[in-house]
Amino acid sequence: MYAPTKNLLDGVRAAFPKQLFPWDEYFPQMAETDWLCGDGDTIAAKSFFIRQAPFGGSYAVLGGITAALAGISDLHFNDPEFKKGMLDMGYIPEFVDWLEEKGSLRLLVYAPREGDLIFPNEPAVTVVGPLPDVRMAEGILTEALNFPTLSLTKWYRLVRTVRPGKVLEFARRRAQNHAKATLYGILGGCFATSNSAMKEFFDFLLVGTMGHEWIQRYGDVREAFKKWLDKKPHKPIGLVDTKQCLEHDFPIWLDEVWNHREAIKNANSPSWGWRNDSGHLDYLTIEQYVKFFKHSLSKDEWFSQRMKIVLTNELDEYRAADIISKIRTQAGSAGLDAEDIIRRIIWAAGTKPGTCDDQPSLGGVAKLMEVEAHACIKLAFDEEGKPGDKTSIPGFNLSALILDEYGDVKNCLIYPAASHKVEGGKLWDAKKNIELREAMAYSPANEAALMIVRNYRAIPRQQLVWDSLTSRYPYGFTGDWDNPTVDEIPKRVQANVDMLHWSMTQLSEPYKLKVSLTKDLFELRQRMILNGVLREDKQKF
Repeated sequence: MYAPTKNLLDGVRAAFPKQLFPWDEYFPQMAETDWLCGDGDTIAAKSFFIRQAPFGGSYAVLGGITAALAGISDLHFNDPEFKKGMLDMGYIPEFVDWLEEKGSLRLLVYAPREGDLIFPNEPAVTVVGPLPDVRMAEGILTEALNFPTLSLTKWYRLVRTVRPGKVLEFARRRAQNHAKATLYGILGGCFATSNSAMKEFFDFLLVGTMGHEWIQRYGDVREAFKKWLDKKPHKPIGLVDTKQCLEHDFPIWLDEVWNHREAIKNANSPSWGWRNDSGHLDYLTIEQYVKFFKHSLSKDEWFSQRMKIVLTNELDEYRAADIISKIRTQAGSAGLDAEDIIRRIIWAAGTKPGTCDDQPSLGGVAKLMEVEAHACIKLAFDEEGKPGDKTSIPGFNLSALILDEYGDVKNCLIYPAASHKVEGGKLWDAKKNIELREAMAYSPANEAALMIVRNYRAIPRQQLVWDSLTSRYPYGFTGDWDNPTVDEIPKRVQANVDMLHWSMTQLSEPYKLKVSLTKDLFELRQRMILNGVLREDKQKF
């Protein structure tokens, strides 16, 4: 049904089909075994996190939390098709009946907002509920969060690199999942998409230009341009490299735009210009800029103000940065206004950001963190018995950004949800109800690496956004769920990244934000590692 919307949740539900069994098989297998062992009501916590920031960066942009909550909300165990499938897959009737009686997952979900930043090893999203429920919820979380976070991060890196230029999402033809590539491209800040399929679900700006085959059909560049502008003066973007760009196609395009100038102005398109799809894009862009301002068209304010240069051909943030650097150097040395050239560029990017070409997987994981209020840990000792990179941070934890008195982000601090809270911009000892005057942050692996921030401000990273465990929220979504629109997310992403020190946003070798632990959490982790226990209430093995 054609019903484009700005509401992200509504669009996600319409664009992505409901999954009857939204998990890998081992999740319901463990859930059934939990139930058989009498743990159907045993409360546990699982957290989704990343071990490294993607693309060699310092952060990831959380994508997919809206889709994850939609998946949790739309999973119904009393669906006859669900019951039939579970029985066909060999699950015992008593377990399937128990699920049917439950009706749905019983969970608390603590999460940042769509478009907030996440950092390595912080508990980005945590689910709390009965053991069978949190196990099955992991299947929803990991699929809903992994690629969307990767994609949203990749697209935003390109958007940030080219600003004040704009990015057109152009990935449908080659993306493994065109719908997700488009959605998270738009959420990452692309101003428009060429993917018509997504217009059925989302109120996105749709943009398309002519292809080379338009010119090939006529066999004559001038005739092709003339035919196009005769019929589509409201779409005045010409592809100028079918035969020979600067010497042939481009001059003809300017002349035909001049010949159709009144029709184009009457159509009142917000922009006009041309597209380059091959060659040295930096050189072509500069030379075309120069030639345009020597043409009669440039004397007309309508055309001089709205002129755009569309670039395509294997673009990503690295190539865009290289092109921009060359334009600044070459145009600047020639006395041209390099910044005016750069702001006019529309970067029509597809294959590389759409497929996350340089890193096809985020590697986000969800781990069991707590059972019956007892912290759990994955020790992952190496062959020498030392904790490895995959040794987890135990317990049901939350996190906060710690800002100094100047508003600079100094740390991402992880703290136990049971012993600490953030209130009024400060950390509190929740058990003693005492405000902590200093934010003390311990490196997970090194007690000596202690950071103390005075006159600090703490910004909580997660909120309770979903509650189907208690009866407080009949529809699951809580008052802290922001129910965002697709227009809000790009602004949020930019504001979040702008909070970071500039050195953390570099494309290569960025400074990494310290992710640290409170003292009690550091000591708990060290104690569990030293004693070699997987659960804090168990004996040393």
